[in-house]
Amino acid sequence: MFSVAVRWPGHQDKRCPLPESSAHRPLNRLAIIDLLRGLAAVFVAWHHLSLYAPQSDLADRVWPLFGFFLYNHALYAVAIFFVIAGLTTSLSRSTPPHSWSEFLQTAIARYLRLAIPYLAMLAGLLCVNAIAVSQGYELHLIDRFSWSQVISHIFFLQDLLGYGNLSAGTWYLCIDMQWLILTLLIAFGLQKTTQNTKQHQILTCLTICLLGISSAWWFSHRPEYEPTVLYFVSQLALGWLLGMYLQEKIPKQVLLLYTLTVSCSLFVYPRPQLLVSLSAVFIIWIDAKTFRPWKLPAPVQWLSNISYSLFLVHYLVHSVVLAMLNPWASQSPGQALVAMAIAFIAALTVAHFFYEWVDKPVQRWLKSRRS
Repeated sequence: MFSVAVRWPGHQDKRCPLPESSAHRPLNRLAIIDLLRGLAAVFVAWHHLSLYAPQSDLADRVWPLFGFFLYNHALYAVAIFFVIAGLTTSLSRSTPPHSWSEFLQTAIARYLRLAIPYLAMLAGLLCVNAIAVSQGYELHLIDRFSWSQVISHIFFLQDLLGYGNLSAGTWYLCIDMQWLILTLLIAFGLQKTTQNTKQHQILTCLTICLLGISSAWWFSHRPEYEPTVLYFVSQLALGWLLGMYLQEKIPKQVLLLYTLTVSCSLFVYPRPQLLVSLSAVFIIWIDAKTFRPWKLPAPVQWLSNISYSLFLVHYLVHSVVLAMLNPWASQSPGQALVAMAIAFIAALTVAHFFYEWVDKPVQRWLKSRRS
């Protein structure tokens, strides 16, 4: 959730650099991005708890409005990931790839960043499910299984090929990879047809703006495009343009005009996820332009650091813990809610160790390769 091209809202413990201001302000990490990333991961995890917990309907009786929010609206937090993905894409790549070799190196590096922790989680999920089935327990982790489905997951093609996802929420990673490849193709293709950096920036910006506007007014209204990045480009482009503006590569008017154009589509086809993306862009913009560095409290920073790990492991951990607690949780609404809270705390704990043992070493290894 998470990142390079998308440093995903998640999904990655990654510093988001900003250009020096006119007063030669040193590069600084935007704490607001870490805060939004961590909060988005929590909302996604609780949405899936509300969606899949066996006793979630019973728990809703404790606080019906909160249960309604988790079930129907918390999923829109993923829109924050799209903004951060677009933002970090523009901040992390200052020049287009100059050859197919450089193109492939960038794509493979991003793939490894997402795929190694992701495939480690999938391996764990398949093993746990197999052990549970062999012992006569039904965790309801996997509805359908085939080796072709597993292979499609390895290359983030499961939604495009119609297999669906083995774990909740991982469709986002497929969009993340598609977004990276799309932006690389645009940058690489235009680099071959333009003669200077300024012209390349203008044409790249125009291309992404046109794709984003087409997404807001057309593709995002068509369910058949939902497995593709075209469905979400309007939100990803918001973050990308914000990053370009913060680097002073485009004037403020370009970002404002694009924002106004996609915002108008809400009157024709209201979409809460786009509204959340617009709000996230506004919050990051305001925070960045205050030029007042601030630091997150250590627990919140920790939550941001493990957000990708939490995004990956929460479905598996929730399923196991809730299956164990289900007989007790079914006795009352309060106990059902406590069981969901225990499952979430367990997911945070597992995410911490997954981050320390899998995600963090992967980041260090990829950084050493770049060095």
